[in-house]
Amino acid sequence: MTATTPPPAPTLDLETWAKSYKQDGDGSSSGTQFIDISQDDCGGGPYWVIETERWAFDSLAELIALLRRAGVPDTPPDDRETMPSATEIAP
Repeated sequence: MTATTPPPAPTLDLETWAKSYKQDGDGSSSGTQFIDISQDDCGGGPYWVIETERWAFDSLAELIALLRRAGVPDTPPDDRETMPSATEIAP
């Protein structure tokens, strides 16, 4: 009987990337503001992450344009729910 080598374990094709942006500080803060927009995938499908200490914007359209520029699509890549699962925290 001849021993055989088992096939290699399947690998997950997980896509992770990040883009960083900066802008001058607004009137309420000094210094430069930074924002990181990234895509991550832990095996359940890609999702997007926004990280910032502070990022001022004048309109929703401006923020959407930045997200689109970073590569975030308008709709999920599959049939996942499109409504956010976040709960508003009262001030």
